Amino acid sequence: MRKCSFLIVLFIFAAISANAQSSDLQEEIEETSQKVGEALDNGDFGTFAMYFDDDVTMKMPGHETLKGVDAVVAAHKPMAEQKIKLVLDTDEVIDLNGYAYESGNYKIQTADGKVVDKGSFGTLWKKENGTWKIFRDMVSTTMPINAQDH
Repeated sequence: MRKCSFLIVLFIFAAISANAQSSDLQEEIEETSQKVGEALDNGDFGTFAMYFDDDVTMKMPGHETLKGVDAVVAAHKPMAEQKIKLVLDTDEVIDLNGYAYESGNYKIQTADGKVVDKGSFGTLWKKENGTWKIFRDMVSTTMPINAQDH
């Protein structure tokens, strides 16, 4: 009976520990996402670019697949220049041993708060030298095509 009780306690401890690590990872990814957004909002494209892996690919509505940091930065420059803001709401972050998968919802809104696009996203982050970088990103709009102002 003691052995069974010990195993149950060990299992509960492991589950709590895994949940705490997952929570820490989600917080870390959300903080990094916020920094990416701040760099974009400030038009600081040098800092913005630092959050992307050299081999990044991104799939966004209205664009061919973007490959490489320069293509990703170029696609986002008009947003910053027009003071359009990207708002992310992370649902979950999954630890993939050196990678992390983040999924959630997004809104793109004008400076006066008008939502011009919204939908869901999935981002694969890669940890490089202690820093999380976006490795793969996919965005899927939930707005009808004729409702978008692109």
